[in-house]
Amino acid sequence: MTRKWLAQADRQRGIALLMVLGALMILSFLAIVYASNVRTEVLLSRNLVDNAEAEALADGAIYKAAARLAIDPRDGGLYGDGRIYVWHSDNAEIRLTIRDEGGKVDLNQAPAILLRELFIAIGEEPGHSDELADEIVDFRDEDDDKSPHGAEAPEYRKAGLAWGPKNRSFEMVEELAYVVGVTPDLYRRIAPLVSVYGQQENPHIPTAPLEVRTAVAAVAVDSHGRNANATGSELSQRSSQLPNRSGLSFGGSRFGRRGDLGGEPLDAADSSADDDSAANANSEDRSGVPVFTVHAESRTNSGTVFVREAIVDFSASTDQPFAIQAWRQGVRVMF
Repeated sequence: MTRKWLAQADRQRGIALLMVLGALMILSFLAIVYASNVRTEVLLSRNLVDNAEAEALADGAIYKAAARLAIDPRDGGLYGDGRIYVWHSDNAEIRLTIRDEGGKVDLNQAPAILLRELFIAIGEEPGHSDELADEIVDFRDEDDDKSPHGAEAPEYRKAGLAWGPKNRSFEMVEELAYVVGVTPDLYRRIAPLVSVYGQQENPHIPTAPLEVRTAVAAVAVDSHGRNANATGSELSQRSSQLPNRSGLSFGGSRFGRRGDLGGEPLDAADSSADDDSAANANSEDRSGVPVFTVHAESRTNSGTVFVREAIVDFSASTDQPFAIQAWRQGVRVMF
């Protein structure tokens, strides 16, 4: 009897041990899952903090640049020709560029030939560029008369679009996406080069991006009846004959002079390019159009990057120094 009881007790102890081991395994698994969740939450929280910090720095750079744009460049203000300005903080680096809207092609004022050459400058074929230019003209004019290569309401219906031409002026660059024939990729390439704030047929060359200067050079050639079907690469060589003080060209990959947010050049060799136009520099610093696109990128020490882009208007109000006409997250091009 005693042996039987001892054997039964041993079996019960074995079962209890298995239960304890099983419970420990379950608890260990739960602890691992919990630790993994905690680690994930910590990483997410850290990323949120880094993103918030990068965003705040980029936003701050926009306002800092806007304040400096209210000052004449020769008195310590900032230039709107696309040069890169750099601002270092303890835990981040901020880079920004400013583009004078008067240096872009105005969607409402530019003649069809300038629009055509601008599309050629970004790589479109001459025939397709003719169509795009006329389609933009038909979109903005008030009549229903189709341009030679353009599109009115019937062409929009034929393309399967639920809308037609606006038959009014462009109010924002984003409306360009509604022009028949303008694909998302084409819009991405052309949007940084056009404006609705230019107020004039011809862009201000000293603050114009490379592609715009290329288009203007091509129009000058076309006006003399030469090389009307030249490619964008051929025309870009001619743009070197025009005054060049521009820096980064959004939509491209060319970087120009650098400076800090105080306007002091970091590269003396680059900044010396300004000396050749000192005689008429005052007229070249700004186009006279008081609207600028400011593009700011911040990168924290952890590698987090945030891009802010804003359109700053100095003519919108008399009781405020400037107004923000657009505020959006931009595309990273400098880091």
